[in-house]
Amino acid sequence: MSSTLMPTPDRPRPDLLASLPVLKAKLEDERRLLIRRLAELTARADPVLADRRAIRQDWAAANLSRTEVDSQLIATTRQVLGDVETALNRMRTGRYGACLYCGMEIPLDRLHAVPYADSCEDCRTTS
Repeated sequence: MSSTLMPTPDRPRPDLLASLPVLKAKLEDERRLLIRRLAELTARADPVLADRRAIRQDWAAANLSRTEVDSQLIATTRQVLGDVETALNRMRTGRYGACLYCGMEIPLDRLHAVPYADSCEDCRTTS
């Protein structure tokens, strides 16, 4: 586990501060993409549910499976969107880059790979 404590407003983390504009842009791009994807998935799922009764029996099973997949994709997309919005909020409040579980720094390479990461590698693998 890293031994570096989370930076505070009086003890900023220089490497993270330098990367914040890039990380914020990544998060904002991801947020826009997820919102668009959520709208597409929701629009695609609604007609399937409405028309399922009118479809022949053999097609109904296929559409039900598609609806189940779409429902799972919608749930996953909403979860990731929530994670992205939480990360953006943590940036605004100065708490971005700290593990929610142990308070240690999340390595910068992890944040570049997963900008909405909320845990260090140690905590991620133990939870």
